[in-house]
Amino acid sequence: MVDTSQIQGRARVDQMERHQLVRRILRAVPYRIGARGLSMFWTLPGSSKLLFRLCGPLRRLARYLDTGSLSVSMRQVFVQVNFLSNWRLHALSVAPQAVFDRYVTFKNLHLLDAYFGSRGIVLCNSHYGGGKLAGVLLARKGYSLLTLDRVNSYGFLPKVGWSERLECLVMGQREEQQFLLKALFKCQKALRKNRMVQIVADGYRGNSSVMVNFLGKQRAIRSSFAELAVGAGAVVIPVQSRINPHGHVEVELFPPMDPQAMNGSDAEKVTQLCQTYAAWLADAWQAEPANVFKNDIELFLRLPAAREQLLETSQHVQS
Repeated sequence: MVDTSQIQGRARVDQMERHQLVRRILRAVPYRIGARGLSMFWTLPGSSKLLFRLCGPLRRLARYLDTGSLSVSMRQVFVQVNFLSNWRLHALSVAPQAVFDRYVTFKNLHLLDAYFGSRGIVLCNSHYGGGKLAGVLLARKGYSLLTLDRVNSYGFLPKVGWSERLECLVMGQREEQQFLLKALFKCQKALRKNRMVQIVADGYRGNSSVMVNFLGKQRAIRSSFAELAVGAGAVVIPVQSRINPHGHVEVELFPPMDPQAMNGSDAEKVTQLCQTYAAWLADAWQAEPANVFKNDIELFLRLPAAREQLLETSQHVQS
């Protein structure tokens, strides 16, 4: 009798091996050549059909948000965000300085400079746009930071001078709660030494959370980033990495959220930080849905409707 579980397991391993081979091949493509090649690819016959097929999750999100029809550029951005992030992460880390300066821009760095080195900073990243790019690009720009991640996504980066400014702290798998607590404790120590810690704040990991109305859905915002900031007296600075259809990346810093300037108890400050961050992220989703990751779209659309949304719908039906 054939053990189907072993066959299925082998198939999954083979698929992972193929993906690893593709990633190794892509890493050999210089950034300027890859960006130009993509710009040419968008003009080829049949590319529009491929874009349409790959953008199913984006179409569903656009219908839900009622943002209207998708433009060609939105589809191009969605494909780049969701299928070329590993190549872009590696290619920009080894790109010549002239190429780096041409394709990467920074916005509002003064918001970071106001606190860098003199106050602990929680760099509040998300599964949006360039995602993991922000830490690498800021490190290459000259900023040192500690990033908290489930796995070391930067282990394949070249060992050059600037790479020493980026330290990855692995927090382990979901079931390794003790490992997570140790990682968070190290982050808190780093913040108290006025270092910068990058954390992805829109994930689904962690024990504590704050429930919010996120674009009409009932969503739990994990409060680890806020608890770290409040506990260490650090300032929270949101960051986004946007990608345009031609491969240009813009890393933008947003106005800080300072728990020391807030009123109320520590618990109330944590709640306020989570609510403020959720509103900021919701605005980003609404403004540029093409930068949302496809997996996050699927998770979002499965969330239950927020109570406020259900109440508004009920009142509308009654009227």
